Amino acid sequence: MNRGVGATAKLPESGRKDLAIQALAGCDTVSNLADQHGVSRKFVYQQTHKASAALDAAFSPAVRDDEVLFELAVTKNWLRQVI
Repeated sequence: MNRGVGATAKLPESGRKDLAIQALAGCDTVSNLADQHGVSRKFVYQQTHKASAALDAAFSPAVRDDEVLFELAVTKNWLRQVI
């Protein structure tokens, strides 16, 4: 297919999602998927990485409400600014 400069811009959001799903599922090689959609292999890898990160975030364990997120050093100057 034609891999013009705007080929990735012409691919709708749903097409990008489908492309990433197919790549994650291993339905075809990255090269074949890129050829079928008229995009570069680099673009396929980028979309696959985004989808993988979204899946990781969706299935990561929830943070407990009582878990310490960070520690803060409180000084007299800091207290004066807060007040």
